Amino acid sequence: MSILSAWLGRDHEDDMARSKKPVVDESKIDAWVARLKLAVRDAAQFDKVFGEVEAGELLGSADIIALAQKFAGGPKPKNKKAALLAIAQERQRLAHAKAKGDSAAKTRVW
Repeated sequence: MSILSAWLGRDHEDDMARSKKPVVDESKIDAWVARLKLAVRDAAQFDKVFGEVEAGELLGSADIIALAQKFAGGPKPKNKKAALLAIAQERQRLAHAKAKGDSAAKTRVW
């Protein structure tokens, strides 16, 4: 028996184990995005929600990455740390945009 025929005739149970791609619950991600968006205007509330996300007790790494991509947009973060950074940066961007808009609303245009 040749090596090629032995390889072609083998069973798939002999293959190396491969990790399965984690399943992400979209409805759970949407709920967390809604919580983050509601908390953007209040720093203390956002810190509380962000702390729950950062703790990782309710969300896994794949969930946090999906949450960051949906909340912040842009390219998909490569890991949990990058995802958390993207969420924090998006919060800063939104807070800055709000403050800028509030300041512009006070400006008098004669």
